[in-house]
Amino acid sequence: MFQPKNYLACWEKEESDNMKIPGSFFEVLLKLKDELIEFQVLKQGSIEYRAHIIDFSEIEADLADILEENDIFLPQNRLDRILRDLEAEYLEVQQKQRELQKQHLQKQKSFTQSYQALRSPNEVVKILLTGFSGKSSIYQIIFEGKLANEIQTTLPTRRIEKHILDFSFLAKQNRGQKLEIWESGSFFPDDSFFQDATVLLFVIDSFDVDHYEEMRLDLHKSVKKMNEMGTNPQYLPKNRKTLFCLIHKMDRFQKILEKFRSLVNYFQIDPSTGKPNREIVFYPTSIFDSSLYKAWTQIIETLMPKSSKLDQLSNQLKEDLALYTVLIIEKRTGLPICSSKTLLDDATLVGTTNRIIITIEKILPDYKFTNLRELRIDTATGFVKVHIFNEYYILLMICPPNVNLDAPAAKRIIRNFIANMKNYI
Repeated sequence: MFQPKNYLACWEKEESDNMKIPGSFFEVLLKLKDELIEFQVLKQGSIEYRAHIIDFSEIEADLADILEENDIFLPQNRLDRILRDLEAEYLEVQQKQRELQKQHLQKQKSFTQSYQALRSPNEVVKILLTGFSGKSSIYQIIFEGKLANEIQTTLPTRRIEKHILDFSFLAKQNRGQKLEIWESGSFFPDDSFFQDATVLLFVIDSFDVDHYEEMRLDLHKSVKKMNEMGTNPQYLPKNRKTLFCLIHKMDRFQKILEKFRSLVNYFQIDPSTGKPNREIVFYPTSIFDSSLYKAWTQIIETLMPKSSKLDQLSNQLKEDLALYTVLIIEKRTGLPICSSKTLLDDATLVGTTNRIIITIEKILPDYKFTNLRELRIDTATGFVKVHIFNEYYILLMICPPNVNLDAPAAKRIIRNFIANMKNYI
């Protein structure tokens, strides 16, 4: 039990180096974890609260909140003494942090120099969007935030169109670059289209049975052109897949998975050799579900893998709040920035979340609202909490039903997590 509010608590240093408040079950400590300074509050040995600290003022604010929430009163002179002791320990841990970071930087120096020599943050990667019916619709769904009913009257593309996706906002993660998407019309493009391209996205109209053979011929002809004239940037691993085929309009079939497997078996066969080409990765897609986002998420991750450092922070948030899953998504591009360890599929979560956010933002003006900030969806087995920060970043938390994200401690943990994210992205 906690002592009454007028109880005069004092600060003690335990042999374990934890600082304890007598008369309560609470201890606090500072530790270095994954090169980050972590402030922990323990109750009978179990962690009740933790936060990654960037500045000592955060410890002062967190400590004041903890004392107030638990009715622990300290005279100002004793509180000042506690803060002095904590600040001294903070400076010691901070020095160790700098030493570890220096060692890490030295180990990575040679790799960083060679990496930067191979790849500039402003490098343009050429992606080809070609094939048959559905290319413009795919682009508008993924990158322009349109809904399926808004693109039904899209006119066929008559020429080569170019679109630029700027990822320079990820420069802090050394992931910043530009993607240049070349979209062809309803014709087989000339060699300049394939020159120096890195990724092929070939679209097949699964419902156009009369043109199956023509589509298969063009698919494998495009693959050959990519192998002859395309380029694989040196920063990409040699085994990274860059040839993709979207088998589109799959919503028109009843047994989608069975039909998809059948079509893959057919389109995988190279007519010139009679053998399957295992280089091509196939995805079933439709504008009426999340499959397009799922496919794009997996494709873009081949070029821009998630940050392991941010994955660690996401996993820590998941553990601190006992969540099912944590995921950060860049809203404009559908790029998953980081995620916690989970049995769920990141690409599916990205697709579903983007569809929900886009749909809600479309109807907000009907209620005279703008700028969606938070969203909660409750179910019988848990709930989904979405928080949008820095305008374009989506924090997705999938939670068990008993988790209380409105508790002061939970709010502090989420606030600190977002503050850490802002320092990296």
